[in-house]
Amino acid sequence: KVYARSAIEQILSAQSHANSYVADALFAQQFPGLPTTPDDPAMLLGEIAASRHRIQVIQKLADLHIDVWGDAGWTSIEQAGVHYKGSAGHFHQLNDIYRGSLINIDIGRIYQSDIVTMRVFDVLACGGFVLAAHCDALAELFQIGQEIDSWRTLEELHDKSTWYLTHPEKAKTIAIRGREKVLSHHTIQQRIQKLLISLKSEA
Repeated sequence: KVYARSAIEQILSAQSHANSYVADALFAQQFPGLPTTPDDPAMLLGEIAASRHRIQVIQKLADLHIDVWGDAGWTSIEQAGVHYKGSAGHFHQLNDIYRGSLINIDIGRIYQSDIVTMRVFDVLACGGFVLAAHCDALAELFQIGQEIDSWRTLEELHDKSTWYLTHPEKAKTIAIRGREKVLSHHTIQQRIQKLLISLKSEA
C-alpha cells in the first residue's frame, strides 16, 4: 500500500509538469501486467490527474478573482482568490451561469486533449463566450477569435482572460457569432442527420 501510494503520487506529480497526458504510460511502467477491471485503476488515475490539472489551470487565474462551480475540490484554492460557488444545477441554473459569465473557461480532460468538449457547444448555445483549451478539432469547427477563442499555455490563458475582462464588448461580439454558428451547424438534430447520412453511405 505504501509503495502504491508513493508511486501514484509520483505519477501525478510527473503529470502536473508534463505538456501532454502521460499518466497512463507511467502507470503501466509502475504497475506492469495489472489486469483491466470495470473500475480500471489507470482510468481512475486519469480522472484524478484531470481534476488536478483543472485546479492547476484555474489557480493560474486566481488573481482575477474568478468564480467556479463544481465539487468541493475547488475549495483547495479559495485562499488564492478563487470564489467557489458550490455545485451548479443543470437546466436553468447552468444555462444562467453560461449566459451570465463574461468568460467561460473550458478545460477538457487532460487525457482527451484532441477533442472539443460538449460544454463548448452548451455554452455557445446559451449565448456565452468561451475561452477553450486549443486543439485542431476546435479550429476545424469554429473560427478562433471570431466565434470562440482559445489558449495553449497558462500564460496565454491569463493574458487573454485579463484582456477580455477589460474588453467585454469584444467577448460579447464573439459570443453572438459563436451562438449563430452552433445553431446553424451544430445542433443535436444536425449531428444526428450527419450520422445517419454517414451510416447510409457505408451500408
